[in-house]
Amino acid sequence: GRAARVCSVVTQEMDNYEPCIYTKRVLEAVTVLRDQG
Repeated sequence: GRAARVCSVVTQEMDNYEPCIYTKRVLEAVTVLRDQG
């Protein structure tokens, strides 16, 4: 669904950033969103 598309896009975008607390939180949110979907 749409959530899965959003998650994959966000995950790919996060690869462009240096790992930090922000990217860690975003990836956690993506995981929660994916689990709900």
